Amino acid sequence: MDVLTRSARKSRMERIKNEYIKEIMGVKGKMNIIDITEQKRLQWYGHVKGMPEERIPKLIMDWIPQE
Repeated sequence: MDVLTRSARKSRMERIKNEYIKEIMGVKGKMNIIDITEQKRLQWYGHVKGMPEERIPKLIMDWIPQE
């Protein structure tokens, strides 16, 4: 949020809520970086699961260490 606060030319001393800063900057209701990262991970997971069994990424994902 610090980037958005600075971009809006507001100080932390003003104690403005994050929701208001997001509204000012026009990003309210949009996906944040955590949601985007989770979505990309799920896309990668589906991509690797569709690979043939002999592919290295699939072997690594399905690997279970021996005890």
